[in-house]
Amino acid sequence: GAFSGLGAIVNQAGTVRVQMANIHGDILSTTTTTETDWVDGLGTGTTTWTATDEYGISESGTNNRYDYLGAVQRSRDDNSGLQLMGVRAYNGSTGRFLQQDPAEGGSCNIYDYVCADPVNSVDPTGLWQLRCGTFSCKIYFNRGETRNLRNATVVVGVFALICLALVPIIPHLVAVLCVVGLAKALPIAAKTAAYYKNGNCVKIHLPWVSAQQHWRGERNCK
Repeated sequence: GAFSGLGAIVNQAGTVRVQMANIHGDILSTTTTTETDWVDGLGTGTTTWTATDEYGISESGTNNRYDYLGAVQRSRDDNSGLQLMGVRAYNGSTGRFLQQDPAEGGSCNIYDYVCADPVNSVDPTGLWQLRCGTFSCKIYFNRGETRNLRNATVVVGVFALICLALVPIIPHLVAVLCVVGLAKALPIAAKTAAYYKNGNCVKIHLPWVSAQQHWRGERNCK
């Protein structure tokens, strides 16, 4: 969002252009490090301004390399207007990906972008739907991914238990990491297993790494 990701670009001449983003992660403006008046810079050309709609379509009709989700370096092709969203190409004009979702059931259909809800969600990898607020995000898993997460967290929990059994002979920092890993993995594994057994899915709340139920038929849970 506005507090992380792409902050500046340096061209071949050594000019630094600062990238200013909103909390969604869209680059709204760029300016040079020598500009002292942002408004005056709009007139002299040292400052630029851009805006897109919720699907990433430029309001000016000009394709900028970085605008929609530019803070996470999702670049746009100048000619076609397509954006590379991780493993897939995204067309903001149609609100759809050009390739099928590699994760079965990863979205509402195999081509759609974040279940047609770009106001509240993003998919910068082409794999995961992220529903983000100012300081937190939720990752939505489908049924297959929920099963895989359940299995993975069980494995992590087992390794953490083995690690704890070796506490007398391992460094203190490693032991602390084992305790943290166990404290996070076991509740997630238990909840994920219960959600999957009930025919539902899981969503992971970041940065706290907590599991919540994601109901079957909701978004990409199928």
